[in-house]
Amino acid sequence: MFVVSYIFDIQMLVVYKSICAKRKIIWRRLKNRLAENGNSFSVE
Repeated sequence: MFVVSYIFDIQMLVVYKSICAKRKIIWRRLKNRLAENGNSFSVE
């Protein structure tokens, strides 16, 4: 039972990392597109 939960935790971590990576890529593309349009802004 412990092994099953361990594997499940690893899968959740991988999914979480992939989602974060995709969001970073999308956010970077969005900022680049806005920069090309001349709209410069900073978001903390």
